[in-house]
Amino acid sequence: SPDFSTMTHLLENLKGSICPEEGIGAGTELRSPCECESLVEFQGRTLGALESLSQKLAQLTARLEDLENQLATQK
Repeated sequence: SPDFSTMTHLLENLKGSICPEEGIGAGTELRSPCECESLVEFQGRTLGALESLSQKLAQLTARLEDLENQLATQK
């Protein structure tokens, strides 16, 4: 499963590569600060949603494994 401990670091890198005022990368399009902020915010929400989904998936997987074990011991 993905490791989200580096999410803040990823967002900082992303902001630096997207936002001209934060640092201009090679070939970076110039964007308005407003557009930049909403893009970074969107990326942050997306990463947060992915983290939440992967946690739920891990919980479901664990529950399925428990059920499989119960069924196996009942045979």
